[in-house]
Amino acid sequence: MRRWNGQTYVCPWQTRLRSWMAFRDFWRSTPRGLLSSYLPDTAAGAARAGYESWARDGEPSAAQILTSTWRIPLTWFALFEDAERCLVLGGKHAPPSSPHDQLSPERPEPPPRSLLYVTGMSEARRRAATVHQLLPPTRDPRPGDAALARREGILPALRRMPSLEEWLHTWHPNSLIELDYGGLVQLLSDDHLRADHSAAEVAAAIDGDRLGQRPVALAMYRRLKRRWRAVRALERAN
Repeated sequence: MRRWNGQTYVCPWQTRLRSWMAFRDFWRSTPRGLLSSYLPDTAAGAARAGYESWARDGEPSAAQILTSTWRIPLTWFALFEDAERCLVLGGKHAPPSSPHDQLSPERPEPPPRSLLYVTGMSEARRRAATVHQLLPPTRDPRPGDAALARREGILPALRRMPSLEEWLHTWHPNSLIELDYGGLVQLLSDDHLRADHSAAEVAAAIDGDRLGQRPVALAMYRRLKRRWRAVRALERAN
């Protein structure tokens, strides 16, 4: 729930639907011989039957929350600008000097640690459409150096924008769009979070490509790659 310009916005968790969708993706990506090692056949069958019944009853089939593990797709950052960024580092209180201080309402809990972006649906759709127009065709007809030069850069990394743009048009035009780092903020240092302006760097890389300033575009893209490669490495940290 969020208050914005006098309006109250609510985003349903849709826990059951998103769990079914996560199971569907897991089912499709896991070799059949290994599935029973993770989930009994009876439980898998019950999950499939539940999702099929949900779909037959005409219940909503689009998730209002998109999730990603160990990284944030660069495509998502393209919907926001740096001015819409909100960083709250939070932290623990200093030890109370007396039991009275510990119970006093004058000592509220620190705010939760978070990093997020929030923007209006109209702005998100406009930015998505701008990126979509800049995307190269699926098959670049130009041979040689020109085609090779396009293999590295921000635009190929944003190739999934059309599907994200379609998802944006599923929702009410006056909705809000929020990008939340979620549990990642618990794994990253304060300095890392302060230095993370990924939305600004994505925007700079896009502008560099659009204006023909390829060195700028590549510098921003490579900075993004370094940052998010380090974050993804945490998945295998011992």
